[in-house]
Amino acid sequence: PDRENVFSVSLLAQSLDLKGGQAVDRVGKLLGLRFPAGPELEKLASQSQKRYKIHPSMKGADCSLSGIENQCGRMKNDGVPFQ
Repeated sequence: PDRENVFSVSLLAQSLDLKGGQAVDRVGKLLGLRFPAGPELEKLASQSQKRYKIHPSMKGADCSLSGIENQCGRMKNDGVPFQ
């Protein structure tokens, strides 16, 4: 950095499809939550006694967040309770 370039940024990784908020809202929609789903989804998660491991698909350091939506959809179809 110098006087004209106060800081520099390097991209280390990125989502290959959805943005984080899109993934949250899509999972919320699967569960019948209102848009935007973030606050309600966070409340459900904090009140849950169970913990689920859901991982995005990775390609190197980059990820595919649509995999999270797909995993949650399969869990719902398999009858996993989200309450």
